[in-house]
Amino acid sequence: ASAAEIVIGALQKNNRAIVIGTRTFGKGSVQQLQALPNGAQLKITVSEYLLPGKISIQETGVVPDVLAQPATLRKDLLDLFPNDSIVTERDYDAHLVSKYKIEEEPSFSLKYLARDPEEDENATVKERFISGELHPERDPLVKMALKILESSNKPFDPAAVLKEKKASFENLATVFYGEIVEKLSLLDIDWSVPPPGNPAPDKKSLGLEISHEFTSEESSDKEDPVAVNMLVVTATATNRGKSPVYRLKGVSRSDSGMLREKEFLFGKIEPGLKVSRQVKIRLPYFPRRQDSLISLDLSTSEDKVLATSSDRIIIKGREKPSFSFTASLEDSSGKSRKRLEESTDARLRLNISNKGEGRVHKGIAILRNKSGARIFLKKGRVEFLELDPGKSTEVLFEFDTKPAEDAKNKGKDYTFELTVFDSYSSEAIRKTVTISEPGEGGKDFPNGLLVAAPEIELAVIDDKSKKSSLVTSGREAELHATVRSSSDEFSAWATNLSLADRSQSPDKIFFDRSRGKKELAFKIRIQLREGLNFIRVYAKSSDGIESSRSVLVRRKN
Repeated sequence: ASAAEIVIGALQKNNRAIVIGTRTFGKGSVQQLQALPNGAQLKITVSEYLLPGKISIQETGVVPDVLAQPATLRKDLLDLFPNDSIVTERDYDAHLVSKYKIEEEPSFSLKYLARDPEEDENATVKERFISGELHPERDPLVKMALKILESSNKPFDPAAVLKEKKASFENLATVFYGEIVEKLSLLDIDWSVPPPGNPAPDKKSLGLEISHEFTSEESSDKEDPVAVNMLVVTATATNRGKSPVYRLKGVSRSDSGMLREKEFLFGKIEPGLKVSRQVKIRLPYFPRRQDSLISLDLSTSEDKVLATSSDRIIIKGREKPSFSFTASLEDSSGKSRKRLEESTDARLRLNISNKGEGRVHKGIAILRNKSGARIFLKKGRVEFLELDPGKSTEVLFEFDTKPAEDAKNKGKDYTFELTVFDSYSSEAIRKTVTISEPGEGGKDFPNGLLVAAPEIELAVIDDKSKKSSLVTSGREAELHATVRSSSDEFSAWATNLSLADRSQSPDKIFFDRSRGKKELAFKIRIQLREGLNFIRVYAKSSDGIESSRSVLVRRKN
């Protein structure tokens, strides 16, 4: 990414090219890893890139000559306006601020209709992925570049084109925006321009209401048969004035990422009429419990907020599954083994249990080889479906041990990584296991040993009600958490993250060790910022098995 920014920036600043597109990421620095005595490594920023003219791209990125912003317009997705939630280098807490930083602006700006290969029935699977091939008939940016070249004089002088061809760029912007207006009309949205002399709407002339409902839709994907849960947000705008309102839009605000930056394009509304628009938001299969706010700001193309309305959205959440397993080593005949010789056909049998409260819709068990050519995996991935809470299933991995090609590896343990994963909830458990060869060194394989992550219970207690709460008006609350483990050696820690500030990193607010006990309970005071606060408790056993639980708490104004 850095190399791409340097090349395109150098072409631009040396007057070798006109740059079309959006502002780049802004990664203009170089890092090196420095080894520390304890085996850790420290990443240090040692230098930065400069474009010709001693111009830094750190933070700012390469600013295009022609800012070309794509618009995605489908029945299920409207994205016409810039998205402020896109993360760039300047959003990182510890980003470098360059003394060579220069604020620049594009010479021209335009919007274009992004081609959506998902809507093209004739598109092949290959075309749905980015390729290096240029197709002007299907790629608006390439088409735009060719139009600019056609209007340019020879020899090609980028600076002269940007200075002398203002009318050409304005015409290009009109043509591309016309395609957007035409596409919106096919979606029954009148995005026509207000006629000369039409009075601008004021706050008294517009009304706005928003509401929501939860629905469930059957999946049309045979590979993903689980029903899809949807949040449907409906916004209704009313024109109370005496003149039509044009290009009316609503853009949502929320601390919750899935509710933020949703667009409601009302378009033209005649006097005395109402127009309703819906946005469908696909919920995770296992959403977190939360009590969130979504606010909608109503404005025209001038971006002056004319009306605002909010809705409280309470998501009940859904309990997730949780895994534990036992592993047993066998030879190819099914006989129990504790060690393995070279050139042996072996099997590893896993008995997997769902000890959580949610169903495993699609589980995947994976055995990864960490010993290179000494192991040949014959069966290292097994799927299992619909495992209910409290139920168990069995999977079998198959592999061969091979003679060590390098004498240094002779007699070393065979190392594997075991992972059990649910693709719907993203719950997982991982464990590194070793199998020794016969002899005095090494250890016997612990057949039947239970492998389970620490269990966590947590609640945030409101100071006034003294009860667990997802909403509070207080600046502080108390976190109650209990961690239990089958091991008496584990660590636990807690973090708090304000979702209102998207550039902020989590604050670590607690850390402790079990100190020979199998249960660790703690209560700590936590500061709550206005909006959503994401509080998470982690636990990690001595053998590296980690788990976490979280809660979203909203501090209301």
